[in-house]
Amino acid sequence: MELSAYNSRQHKQIQLQNGAVSIGSDASQVDWQVDDPRISPFQFSIAVETLELEKPEIRNRTSRQTEAHSRVVLENHGRSIILSSGRRVHGGHASEIEIPAMFWIGETCFSVQPSSIPSNVESLATLPSFNGDVTGEELAKILGKSPAATTLIHWLQSIGLLQRSVGGSKEFFADAAHAVFDPGGLDSGMIINVKNGQYEIATSFISNPELGIGFERDVVRACVESGKTVFHDVQNFEDPECKLRQAVVVSPIFNHQSKLTGVVYGSRCRHRNNFRQGIRPLEAQFIQVVGECVTAGMVRLAQEADAARTRVQFEQVFSPKLVETLQRDPSILEGHEREVTVMFCDMRASSVITDKLPPREVYNVLADVMDQLTERILEHDGVVIDYYGDGLAAFWNAPMEQENHASLAVQAGLDIIDSLPEINNDWRQVLGRNIQVGIGIHTGVALIGNSGSRWRMKYGPRGKNVNIACRIEGATKDLGIPILVSESTCKRIEKDFVTRRVFSRQLAGFDETFDLYQPFDTKMDVRELERLRHYESALRLYQQGDFLDSIERLVEMEMKGSNDAAIEYLLQANRNAMKQQMPTGEELHHSRTKNRLPENPDVSAR
Repeated sequence: MELSAYNSRQHKQIQLQNGAVSIGSDASQVDWQVDDPRISPFQFSIAVETLELEKPEIRNRTSRQTEAHSRVVLENHGRSIILSSGRRVHGGHASEIEIPAMFWIGETCFSVQPSSIPSNVESLATLPSFNGDVTGEELAKILGKSPAATTLIHWLQSIGLLQRSVGGSKEFFADAAHAVFDPGGLDSGMIINVKNGQYEIATSFISNPELGIGFERDVVRACVESGKTVFHDVQNFEDPECKLRQAVVVSPIFNHQSKLTGVVYGSRCRHRNNFRQGIRPLEAQFIQVVGECVTAGMVRLAQEADAARTRVQFEQVFSPKLVETLQRDPSILEGHEREVTVMFCDMRASSVITDKLPPREVYNVLADVMDQLTERILEHDGVVIDYYGDGLAAFWNAPMEQENHASLAVQAGLDIIDSLPEINNDWRQVLGRNIQVGIGIHTGVALIGNSGSRWRMKYGPRGKNVNIACRIEGATKDLGIPILVSESTCKRIEKDFVTRRVFSRQLAGFDETFDLYQPFDTKMDVRELERLRHYESALRLYQQGDFLDSIERLVEMEMKGSNDAAIEYLLQANRNAMKQQMPTGEELHHSRTKNRLPENPDVSAR
């Protein structure tokens, strides 16, 4: 059995099994809640009982045949129930009702009808496909006589309004259900969602509840299984033996993946004010067009949602300028090899911050710092690869080609360093110290692609050159310099920046030695430029093994007021190198013994 409930706020239908179901306005007290303030918290229970009755025409002593018969019993626990006959079932009383049945409580109309009426399914006609499978003459015969011009105009206007509506919205579904009634000419219209074999009324328009408020489950199932529009043709009602009380048309709704997700349901009932019986093929075609409009709206909504989700993913890592390009051509993100410039940026002494501050404050500090770093990167059209605790990684020259990618990366790095005073002004009192960062930049060929998912993008480079950039960032901590770039990056930024070679060293995980450079803005006076060149000359002396001369050059720079971490690092490197070259005590004793004259020289030896 099917139990339906309808009022201005709600339209629901459930399938009743053997046993009782409780209905009321309080969800905590009943199995099925109805949104009606005039219904009692526990209003009534309804039970379906299946009985086996002996067939009267086959009674005899040798053979006994029975048939199943269901009866429905209402047990009222609240305000009076008004049956369609006008009789009332008062609170505290029970009544068996004839099926199909309708009754009213407060503002709500209820109906009980059989779940399966085989004759209704057997009488269904199927609307053929109009995609060229039939000729024009055959199509004209199938659709029959054309309606009046005014009816056609109303149909076209209604379809136009649906197409302009926002697909998937509650109002859109309501407009589609109303179109089944006007201008569709049926008594009621519903949009029914289909999910996992379950049917749920999404919205409806019921012109007169007494003509029916429920849907025929078997007819909906026939549409779902065939994927085509099914209907009760006029010819069925012209048959004198026809027992159909309602004519039904059901048309499928598909999503953007061509999967059936719902149906448009319309019905026309036999009553004294209705001059039409059954559903004409052209009317069924109109309902199918309504279903196709709903499908188009759902597809459009899905496409807009995908576009919005894609844009959110893009905006997580790409600059606004790149987002516009990528939305037009997402294939740009497909995996490929390309030369890129990679940056790693890390906060210094973050463990001190986490130890000193409560978790919420740590989160606020890190979030603000990452926002500032990201903003500098996006300002120079960089792509954020990922965030890792107190740092981030970014790269340039993908997905779009950037001729000056190395310069863009270096400028972003210098801007990050320039923004630190402002960040420290905001957090110095909280932290009790300044925030410092280390930035490593390297240029080389890498494999580019998205290693994330459709929900969370992780677009970036992979390979050896990414690891080199990470190790260069680690070297900034040892050298005490905020930003270092590799030689390959340095060669590409010569026209845009001043650089100095800071040191040559091995990087963790690599056997070869890398020359590391520090970039500077070109806006520097001659004295600053001269200081950089003095340092490079001291570095050359160190590499030639002239440690004393290198130290002398560095001390001279210190005496002139140069406050430079690189000078301190190179001074210590010279001292360490000189210690390694100094002979040990044993070697010094051996040298002195070898060169000393004997205490009693042999005269004959002279």
